[in-house]
Amino acid sequence: MSAAKKAPKTPEELQATLQELMAQGRKEGMIRAADLNTILEKMDTTPEKIDEIYDRLDAMNIQVTSDQELDLVDDLD
Repeated sequence: MSAAKKAPKTPEELQATLQELMAQGRKEGMIRAADLNTILEKMDTTPEKIDEIYDRLDAMNIQVTSDQELDLVDDLD
């Protein structure tokens, strides 16, 4: 059995987790909104900073996708 990944606690750990998620998004072209929101909720950040993060994702052509949107795509396949 593998150990569960510890939830990041420090701002630096949260920032690193966000960077990892963005790197994954660059590879896949999308990230799940739920994954992004989980990180953003734990970060002590302003709405302006959140807008900057979404703008960065958009500039990198990373789509933020909800689980419902993914379910629709799966249904089409």
